[in-house]
Parts: sequence; structure tokens; C-alpha cells
Amino acid sequence: MFHRSSLDFRIPSSFNGFSGKKVVVVGPGASGCDIAVELSYHAEVYLSSRNGTWLVPRVDKANLPIDMSISRLVWSLPGRFQLWYATTYVGIRPPGHLRPSHGFMDKWVPIAPNALLERISFGKVRTKPDISRFAENGRDVEFVDGTVIRDVDVVIYATGYGYRFEFVDPEVMTNGTITAKDQIDGKTLKENAWLWKGIIPPRHEGIAFIGLLEILHSQWTISELQVRYLTSLITGRTQHPLPTPAEMDLQIVAQRKTIPPTHLVNFEPAYLNYFDWLANEAAGATPEPLKIIREYGFGFWLKILTGPLVPSQWRLVGRDRWEGAKSVIEDCYRRIQEGDLIHVEIGSEKL
Repeated sequence: MFHRSSLDFRIPSSFNGFSGKKVVVVGPGASGCDIAVELSYHAEVYLSSRNGTWLVPRVDKANLPIDMSISRLVWSLPGRFQLWYATTYVGIRPPGHLRPSHGFMDKWVPIAPNALLERISFGKVRTKPDISRFAENGRDVEFVDGTVIRDVDVVIYATGYGYRFEFVDPEVMTNGTITAKDQIDGKTLKENAWLWKGIIPPRHEGIAFIGLLEILHSQWTISELQVRYLTSLITGRTQHPLPTPAEMDLQIVAQRKTIPPTHLVNFEPAYLNYFDWLANEAAGATPEPLKIIREYGFGFWLKILTGPLVPSQWRLVGRDRWEGAKSVIEDCYRRIQEGDLIHVEIGSEKL
């Protein structure tokens, strides 16, 4: 039995040689779901989950990119209606051992290929609970419900990523909770991160961390906005100066109260508000309704309101405005409406 990581499956050719194999994929996150679907066309696949999970499909029930279901219009709804909308129209509770007992957003929700539910219903991906042990013969896998899969060829771990910064004392990132003497892993570092706005340690303003917040959106968008904010801060062009360390501590405490207790502290649930805050502080670049309507017209504002959160939204106004931003947004909206951005999954090919 071979034990492998999801890191080994970054390109399609990684799946070669699995024909007829018996494979257990551990972890129903984004990588685990992708790997399970792709391997199911070549191998006998089992997907193991400890607690089950909600899924967010890449294409919604209207056959549009799921980004269309997470628009500014949805974010403008009161919190209770946002949760109802997300549970009803965005999230999916898969069958079998993947079916979660917790509520939507109580834990991290992976974005999964639409083909996963089909492969499960066809019996091509079989769901299993958590693994309890590996047999001494090195080939059998036993699960917590007592079931056993015999003669397993490969176990693939898709259980998430941790991070460590060997060049930085962990005390800097964790406000002294963890020191260099402690034995830690990436998850422990995440659980104890103490960063103002997910970027700056309150008592070490000379260092900043980019892209560490977890959101249900593109990491490229959040990273770019964080960099814009940071460069404006360095050059003294932000709307407001940094708070004092004590004020940062209070804001971190308040922000953590918005995070479900089952999430790591680097999760940002209200990420659109966070995006707008970064853009406004960096360059006065928040696409406020009156600004957009006055300069681009009401019809274009409707596209901003109901369309996907394209990064160019934060290049329409403000100091860092870009003349091509409007065209990018209109082209994206047009292509979605015409179906150019929708793909159909047939086998392991994307058409």
C-alpha cells in the first residue's frame, strides 16, 4: 500500500497508472473531491470523511458559475437571509458518509466539481467514514464503522495544508502564545495566529503576512487587495493610520467573535466587507453605488450588483483606477450570460 499526498496530483498526467487500482482518498476538501472524481474514471475510489461536509458546486442550479450566486446583491441581505439563501441555493448536502450533521458555514465549505454527486450516485465514488486503523498486512483499511476495504493499493491524503515560516519566530505571528521552543505544526500556527486584519502583528509593525486569510473566494483577489493596502500604508497614502497595538488587539477580539467556533481563526466570513475596506483604505477604490452610477450609469451598476465579484470592481474608481476595468467586467458578464464560461464535464475531460 502506497501513501501519497494531494500535492502529487497537480497535473492530469499524475493520474496515469491508476487503472484498475483500489484507492482511498482521505479528506473531502477541494483537492480531495477533485482527485476522487478524476480517479473514479480509472480506479475503484473510496472517499473518507471524518465529519461530512457541505459542498459548493462550481456551477449553480441555473447552470451559471457559482460566483453569480455570491454577488453584492446577496451580500446586501440581512445575515439571516444570507444564511437561508446560501443553504437553499448555494450549498449541497451530499449523501452517504459525506452528509454533514452541522449547519452550512459552521465549518469550512469546499468548492467541488459538479460531477462528484453524479459519480457518487453511480457508485463510482463510494463514501466512507473516518479511518480507524491500517491492518498489519499493510493492505487492508478499517473504518470507524467497522467496515474494511481489503487489498487497497493507494491511500491519498488530502487533509489540508499547514504553513510555517522558518525565518520568523512564531512568537511574532502569535503575539507570544507560541515561541520558537514549542513543537508546532502548520495547523497550530493557524489556530494561534494573532494578526490585525489578517495581515499585521500588533507589536511587530515591520512585517506583514499576505494571503493567509481563508475565504470562500479567490485567494488572488484578497492577496492583491492586501498588497495594495500594504503598499499604500508604507507610502503613507492610506485613509487612516495604523491603530495602536492595544486597539488592534481589541479589533482582533471583536473580529474573532464573528467566526464560528469550529473554524480556524484565520477565516474571514464577511469577506466582501473586508475587500471593500482594503480597497477604500488603500485608494478610495470601493465601488459605491452613487460613484458608479454617476460615472458609468445605472445599467452598469446592476452588473456590479448582480454579477460575480470580479477583481476589476476595485479598479473602477479611486487613486488606482484602471481604464480597462469596465471592459473586463462587461466582457465577463457577457460571457457568463452567453454561456462561454460554462463547461460540461464528460468523463475526465472538460469541454
